[in-house]
Amino acid sequence: MQERRMSIDQLLQFAEALFDYALTIQGREDWSGSPPQYVIVEVAELAARFGKTQLDISDTLLLLRAMRRAELLDTRGHWKVNLEGFQDRVSLDSGEPSFESRGRKLA
Repeated sequence: MQERRMSIDQLLQFAEALFDYALTIQGREDWSGSPPQYVIVEVAELAARFGKTQLDISDTLLLLRAMRRAELLDTRGHWKVNLEGFQDRVSLDSGEPSFESRGRKLA
């Protein structure tokens, strides 16, 4: 049985969730200086965390790559997610990551 791939709307929605997760990863680290403008993620780990197929994760990362927000690092499924311009990621009121920073959106 062939699995159904996500629609473009589903991919866009999941891309925001995945990007939000990357921002959360960065926000949980203790940095001695400014945090890096990126985080490294792995397809298999993301698939397990989000309950998606590796194909869904790869499709979403390819979409982020088309948006210049992700870059494939190797053939083992490691990707660099570019967070440049999104350093004001956590709202002090809610503690929740935000997709907007300085009036800029993910897309």
